[in-house]
Amino acid sequence: MKKNKAVFLNGDGAITENLDINFPDKIKSHSEIFDALKIISEYNFLIFIIANQRTTSGKFISKNELEKVPKLIQQLNAKSIKIVEIFAHDSNHNCEYRKSPTYFLIKAIEKYDINLKDSYIIGNHPSNFIMTQKYPIKSLYLLSGNGLKYRNEAEKTNAKILPDILSAAEFIQINENLQKIYNNNNELEEKILQASLVIKNNGTVVMPTETVYGLAANAENRKAVEKIFSIKKRPSYDPLIVHISNFEMLNKIVLEIPAKAKILMENLWPGPLTIVLRKKQIIPDIVTANLPSVAVRMPMHPIALKLIEYSGPIAAPSANLFSQLSPTRYSDISKEIIQNANFAINGGDCIKGLESTIISFLNEDKPQLLRAGSISVEKIERLIGKISIKKSSTQSSEAPGMQKKHYSPKTPIFIIKSPNDISDEKKIKSALLSFKKISPKQVSQFKITKLLTSDCDFRKAAAQLYSTLAELDKLKLKAIYTILPKKKGLGLAIADRLIRASEK
Repeated sequence: MKKNKAVFLNGDGAITENLDINFPDKIKSHSEIFDALKIISEYNFLIFIIANQRTTSGKFISKNELEKVPKLIQQLNAKSIKIVEIFAHDSNHNCEYRKSPTYFLIKAIEKYDINLKDSYIIGNHPSNFIMTQKYPIKSLYLLSGNGLKYRNEAEKTNAKILPDILSAAEFIQINENLQKIYNNNNELEEKILQASLVIKNNGTVVMPTETVYGLAANAENRKAVEKIFSIKKRPSYDPLIVHISNFEMLNKIVLEIPAKAKILMENLWPGPLTIVLRKKQIIPDIVTANLPSVAVRMPMHPIALKLIEYSGPIAAPSANLFSQLSPTRYSDISKEIIQNANFAINGGDCIKGLESTIISFLNEDKPQLLRAGSISVEKIERLIGKISIKKSSTQSSEAPGMQKKHYSPKTPIFIIKSPNDISDEKKIKSALLSFKKISPKQVSQFKITKLLTSDCDFRKAAAQLYSTLAELDKLKLKAIYTILPKKKGLGLAIADRLIRASEK
């Protein structure tokens, strides 16, 4: 019988934002905990909470109180997310955990028949991962809460460093999807090594990222980058994003890092955030469309990170023909791209589904959003304060993906306010793409209706947007009609893509 796999969440790092509080009712959970645990639950992990902070030793919060804290637990149960068990200190200071940091882990293994090789522990303090020195469990270190404070120590462990609990869940999701494609880690590692040799020899590689599939080449070699432009039929005035895997690479390619840019990097990398900074000469002008600046990001996808680690900085726009839909599934990459690239890696479905958010720091005092993306403006402003937003309708080459018409399916897209705006004659040859429930009467005449979310889950809607448009393209429809979502959170990025796609 196959053993269970588990995720162990450190209570004061992965679950809650505030520490060492006197009143359990005031415990505040991370805002994205529900989305994160929903993802983990979908992959059949047993979920445990380890509460090893001193508040659970009896002085502030007893084990009983901890189990009541949970309004949170009740809310999770209501969403069909089950916490199997909470492991916490007894009020007795001679608690077994004090004697052995692995006590709770051993207890869980014995009680629930857990295979540690397939399991994860998530926390935001290096001490959370002592047990990984002895047991083959995978470690995910969070920068949220107090995590950033101990980043240097965490880098000395074998833990994967990620921004927050949602990123950790998505990282698990990616790895679970990869296991369905590759028989073992050695097979995947061999693929990445082959791809790195192609990059080093100035070839091109189709690679997965958490946002969309990219067409990658050596960012420091002009001839290699020229191949990207040729394959994509991309105009030379549209710059590329340079992808890195560590901060040492960043320092080699940019002149300076403004304070606010550093805050975003430290808190949100690796992840779908691109930052525009002044460049060093090591990056050829073709990469930046002759601009004095370069767009840089550190992707979260393990294949992309490992490939960059082996190959050095990579220039990688989306793996599509210029202005067409970005592929978020391997099967959606055009035959022309696959045939002309030197190598391709299947990394499963891209979990974000929208390109990265782009922020310019060329005016240090006035950071500007150039492109809405997978990280919301609200999340960025919580870290660095108010930012200005460049109008999405503006034709610009300040950064990648800013052309007025972009991200377009072959089928014409039209933005409407209501299905009532469309005649029945047009409806029967067209599709409706919606982000909220619409009465059956209003949609009955459309040939097909696609509802990407009915409960304002724009994370899910974003992940499905391009793949849904790709599917609709195959139906040879006359048109796709859509009602824009509210321009808040990820809704802003979704609306941006649809507006650009609808341009004539």
